[in-house]
Amino acid sequence: MVIIGIDPGLRATGYAVIRSSGIKFRLLEAGVIVSSPKKPLSERLKELFEGMSEVVEEFSPDMAALEHVYCRGRFERSALLLGHVRGAVCAAMAFYGLPIAEYTFTNVKRTVVGKGNATKRQLHEALRRLIGIADVEAEGLCEHAMDALALAVCHALSQPIKSWLCR
Repeated sequence: MVIIGIDPGLRATGYAVIRSSGIKFRLLEAGVIVSSPKKPLSERLKELFEGMSEVVEEFSPDMAALEHVYCRGRFERSALLLGHVRGAVCAAMAFYGLPIAEYTFTNVKRTVVGKGNATKRQLHEALRRLIGIADVEAEGLCEHAMDALALAVCHALSQPIKSWLCR
């Protein structure tokens, strides 16, 4: 199964594409789609849609894993902007007929590390070992790309559990 993990953000949206075979994972590509704050919102969302579309066309994933975002009440503007970003991402996935699974980041950490209150450092270290990445920085994997990788791995690890529970 090929899975694309997506860490949505207006300035930088991280993505990671993995091939999953059981509990073995191979990183196909990871990166960030960046937009300029100087451009109008509509143009930035268009760039994000087009960037996501390019990745989907290149790797033909079977599934998308997206962060389910929780925003506190006092950050209404940030929540609204993030909603636009998620809309552009979801529209791109829907355009290609990709189903989307959503995970909270606590769930991602619990699935990948084994505890929901794990630090980002612990999460990234667990991913490094699972995927077999010698040096995260040498591979050019920034925090957004690593978070997207965590989402993809979380989805892959969740599938055997879901199929077992449905028996």
